[in-house]
Amino acid sequence: MHDSRLTLSRQDALKPHERLFVFLTAGILAGGYVAAFSAVAGYGEEVYATLRKDQGERYFLGGGVLVLVVLYLLDVSYWTSPGAVAARRALVLCAAGAIALALSLAAYNYAQAPPTMYMVLTPLLFAGMQRAAPFKRRSTGSFLFTLAVSLWVCSVAILGWFVFRVVDKQEWWTEELKYKYQRTIGCDPTADCLASYLMWFTPCIASFVAFVFGVLCYLLAALSGAKAAAVGGG
Repeated sequence: MHDSRLTLSRQDALKPHERLFVFLTAGILAGGYVAAFSAVAGYGEEVYATLRKDQGERYFLGGGVLVLVVLYLLDVSYWTSPGAVAARRALVLCAAGAIALALSLAAYNYAQAPPTMYMVLTPLLFAGMQRAAPFKRRSTGSFLFTLAVSLWVCSVAILGWFVFRVVDKQEWWTEELKYKYQRTIGCDPTADCLASYLMWFTPCIASFVAFVFGVLCYLLAALSGAKAAAVGGG
């Protein structure tokens, strides 16, 4: 009996260096998010304190949206020549990068922006990667299974690092710690400062999101394998 997860031809499976690339990409995304916005396991206090100032995020957001609107008005979906397709992809990538940067820079005023960005951009990035060379020539099931394992490893590693840092620094979530974060980043102690909570909870968010995305990728990989087995058996 064939295992539906592994019904792949040898030439379709990801090569070792491609698997490593997927793993490193997942690690950089999750690790970068935690390093930037976690006070316990990263540099969240410094980042949020710096982002109190005007970083010009409105200009990045407006520029990204403007590029997307112009591309829509120009009917870029009908651009078919290789040069036009490459230009369209480059412009969309630039617009997405500008919007992502704006969301990151807006973290102080809109604390929910970084986790939202992480949850939205992570699947979009890997969906784009799967369609790019050399992954588009590989089995979808192999790519998704590799991604699932990579995300699970990242989930466990982030959670483990978070627990270690909390125990090592004795920074359990308390009212005292919340006020300490608020003083550091300049939050009004009389107001509800969401940033102070997210600074502590960010690794948990990253670990949970990576685990859930990993489960979804595993299920999709199994479905892809089952379809391949059905076609091969037919």
